[in-house]
Amino acid sequence: MYYFTSYLLQICMWAFFSFGSTFLSGAFESWVVSSLAKKRKKKQFLHTFLVKNSAFYALGAVFASLFSSFLVPRFGVPIIFIALSFFVFLAFLLAVFIPEHYSPLQQRSSSYSALRYSFHLSRSSWKFIRSNNVLFSLILASIVSPFLFLGFEVWQPFLLNLGMPLSGLGFQMTLIASLAVVSPFASYFFKRFPLKNVLIGVALFKMFLLGSLFFISPPLFLLAAAIQIILLNSSGLSDPLVESLQHKIIPERMRSTVLSFKSMLRMGSDGLVSILGGVVADTFGMNAALSLGAVFGIVLIIIYFRLKIPKRFV
Repeated sequence: MYYFTSYLLQICMWAFFSFGSTFLSGAFESWVVSSLAKKRKKKQFLHTFLVKNSAFYALGAVFASLFSSFLVPRFGVPIIFIALSFFVFLAFLLAVFIPEHYSPLQQRSSSYSALRYSFHLSRSSWKFIRSNNVLFSLILASIVSPFLFLGFEVWQPFLLNLGMPLSGLGFQMTLIASLAVVSPFASYFFKRFPLKNVLIGVALFKMFLLGSLFFISPPLFLLAAAIQIILLNSSGLSDPLVESLQHKIIPERMRSTVLSFKSMLRMGSDGLVSILGGVVADTFGMNAALSLGAVFGIVLIIIYFRLKIPKRFV
């Protein structure tokens, strides 16, 4: 992508990159969970791992924003793709030396047998998703959740329109990522409450914040910035709890496949939200695009309200 300037070609290459990321999204997390299960520490450390995994991911985003602010003024925007390639390759080298405890194919006699097994596993994993009401509801909620952030793509022009200096956008993104490092640790407090109640409470809180954006006008950019920071970090209160429940439900042999299905559906939802949000913003304005996401919160609450978690998973 560093060498090509064609917009269409870059879109295709980025789509190919995202397609590959979908397969990896479930694999890495499942790899660690399988290792914990092998050492009989899954129940003890599963939630801790998920919290720290989210925190380190956010910490990486902080360093990425600082690193890009150093590179871009000196070498231009395209250098970002070179840096991205380097860190992806570095992640690959680190993964090579990590032992894998779970191997579904004990005898990989041919590529055809591996492909056939993958197809069989994908089909059985999808059937498992459809048959398990709790898992199906959680994945359905993950598809609906992006629609709460219908106006995500217009946040920057919205803040600028309210009077935020252009230089303030970089500080805003760094602050959001910095708080995302600590927000997952708040899920330890919410472990004492029923997950269903936590999810409904977080959804209602997001709806209130999104609805308030409809009434914000210049020069209240500081208030809008504070709402954005809280909104984008509120998911950290419940996400580790949801992910922990998912890993308890999904059998080990299909964990990676099920999570990849979830990631694929979530990415499709994200893409649709970006297009729909742009149309709404162009037609009705940025305030409407941002606040309209609160309506989808009603759908999310209905899904959570129908959630019935068996006691063995609590």
